Amino acid sequence: MALRKEIILAVDEDPVFCRDLVRALPLSTSLKAVSDPSQALEAVRSRCCSAILIAHTPPERDGIDLARKIREIMGAIPIVLVVPFTAVELIIDALHLGICDYLEKPASTEAIAAMFSRLRVQIERSASNELSIPGTMNKQRKNILAGCTDLFAPGVQNSANGYLTVKMKRITSAIANICHVPSHRQHLQSMEKTPAMETLIPNDWPSVSVPSKVSKFSFNFLGPFQCEIDGKRIEEWPGHKAKILFAYLAYHHKRHIYRDILMDYFWPHSSPDSARNCLNVTLHAIRATLHKIHPQLEGLLFKDECYYFCDEIDIELDTEKFLHFYDIAQHAERRRENSDALGFYEAAAALYKGDFLEEYPYEVWTGLERENFAETYLVILDKMSDFYACDGRPATAISLCDQILLKDNCREEIYRRLMVCYNRIGQRDRAIRVYKRCVEVLKTILDVEPTTATQKLYQQIRGKVE
Repeated sequence: MALRKEIILAVDEDPVFCRDLVRALPLSTSLKAVSDPSQALEAVRSRCCSAILIAHTPPERDGIDLARKIREIMGAIPIVLVVPFTAVELIIDALHLGICDYLEKPASTEAIAAMFSRLRVQIERSASNELSIPGTMNKQRKNILAGCTDLFAPGVQNSANGYLTVKMKRITSAIANICHVPSHRQHLQSMEKTPAMETLIPNDWPSVSVPSKVSKFSFNFLGPFQCEIDGKRIEEWPGHKAKILFAYLAYHHKRHIYRDILMDYFWPHSSPDSARNCLNVTLHAIRATLHKIHPQLEGLLFKDECYYFCDEIDIELDTEKFLHFYDIAQHAERRRENSDALGFYEAAAALYKGDFLEEYPYEVWTGLERENFAETYLVILDKMSDFYACDGRPATAISLCDQILLKDNCREEIYRRLMVCYNRIGQRDRAIRVYKRCVEVLKTILDVEPTTATQKLYQQIRGKVE
């Protein structure tokens, strides 16, 4: 059975951000990226997309103006506005215009995935004619409010500074005005007197209930796949297919996975009936394995042709922690907090026990993820070695550079860093050997000569030796 493919239109000139969007894209969704607002308007007129992401770009009002034009053409289509972190006024104006969500840049992979999850709900509402412009239906006002509450709450809980608290007060006040929630005004007054973090979201607001977690699943994807349930590792699996299928479901635990997608992925050459039977047998074996550790817990559920994890399970992935530390390190580096950045880079590197699901090199869905995580890991090692080299710890920098070249021996900038570090500790002969190695590798693999910068550095070091 063919599934309907949702198409999300991204209006953005940043190819890096578009790549991040694709990485977090739900399986049943495709992304079409355009840089010209006129192309976006044409796509809306042709009804060829289910939702739109508009990236804020100068001049200041371009994103808002484009959203307004789209609303005039197709009032029900869900719109997400991508804005800078400090763009409070843009967010408020966008809420008045009737956007269903917003995303702040820079955004982590986890934040993007969460946005896509919320957007899917809005797409479904739009398809069933539940979505309309604010002011036309009280139900829609509540939907917007509920979605925004779900969006804001994690940021409030994780905030350690006063700026976000003030920001949240302004945004939630705007939402209350849009949605006509009288009790919120009283709540804002109480906030002035009691600015406790837990009181920022009123109790009477519609929100997603958070069930108490009764079990914890911990997954390791970086290196050999491992799963622990409440601290007890699953040592025996009922076959290769059960293990990799469970790994797939765990890695995409924030999504509801269509049964047909699992059938196509894991039994592509079988008939529909045969694939469905194989899937049922494999899932039964997985559930039996889980019940050996936690007999009372029904970990995997099935509803509306989709499989998903029970809400009572607290799921922890090493990949999510890895990317989280990486994102925090980048933010610290942008703020020139190099010591903090180095600490977070080190925390991320410590989680990398090997390539993504390294024991499954031929699984189709693991290939791109493996490449992305490996490249991110090399970037982290590069950042760490640069910090150590600049901080007067050349020996540590040399060790990290060697690790990088073991995985990718064509990184010329790493050869230069090695040369500099060896030169600093008085081993100029080794620095020269590094240069000759660089020349040989680049010629053999890429058929190119070292850049002028590398040759100049070599001449400087060789001059000191002679």
